[in-house]
Amino acid sequence: MADVLTLDFGIARATARQLIDLGAVMPIVDGLDECADPGTAVRQLHEWAQRDTPFVVTCRNRPFLDAHTDHGALARAAVVELRPLNPEDSLNYLDPHRAARWEKARDKIEQNEALATVLTSPLMVSLARDRYRHIHPDELCTMDQPETLSEVLLDQFIPMAFAEETGEYSAANAHRWLTFIAEHLHRRNSALIAW
Repeated sequence: MADVLTLDFGIARATARQLIDLGAVMPIVDGLDECADPGTAVRQLHEWAQRDTPFVVTCRNRPFLDAHTDHGALARAAVVELRPLNPEDSLNYLDPHRAARWEKARDKIEQNEALATVLTSPLMVSLARDRYRHIHPDELCTMDQPETLSEVLLDQFIPMAFAEETGEYSAANAHRWLTFIAEHLHRRNSALIAW
């Protein structure tokens, strides 16, 4: 933690240690399910929990339940499970003023339950909001399968994430690099990346 505070935030190492020792830093373990060895991670989290210092762990549901089954529950852990968004709430977020340009798309989503389920994920709603800010939402009327909408929205993830970047860290370079990594992992039949 001290290394992260020093390298990422430019805080002097001694100051970083003081902040940690005072309990002024709350660690967030993002993606417990993505650890190469979740068992070791859970054991280390058990040790951390004994210090009475709060921390946050994020994990997908099934791997979290498996970790609890295999390695025991974390001491005094409060579990918060994110629930899917209500499709109506998602549509209201996308079209808060019930604009005329959204009328056909809204009807299509309300009539197609499978299509509506795509918009129960915050990521997909965010991608849809970005896409249909620039493209007319009637495009949704041409889609009948949730997979089609998911693919259309996910295809714009990299361009959206790197929209403000230029030069070396442009969307085109990020796409090329991430494609290389994905193909490499696919050839190795693996989804794990050692950072």
